[in-house]
Amino acid sequence: MASVLYGDDDPYVTKEALKYVADGLGAEPLIIQNGGHLNTETGYTTFPELLKLLMDKINEN
Repeated sequence: MASVLYGDDDPYVTKEALKYVADGLGAEPLIIQNGGHLNTETGYTTFPELLKLLMDKINEN
């Protein structure tokens, strides 16, 4: 299943918008605590959750 990463305190993207995008993509929201807008301005420069998702997917096969 696809995932949409979202900072729970994103100042630009609302939770309603997250749900709209996730539903439209048939994806599962992956909430990042204190992630902000998930960019360098909020200090988010690595994506360990995304790496874990990818590694889990690779290890399924």
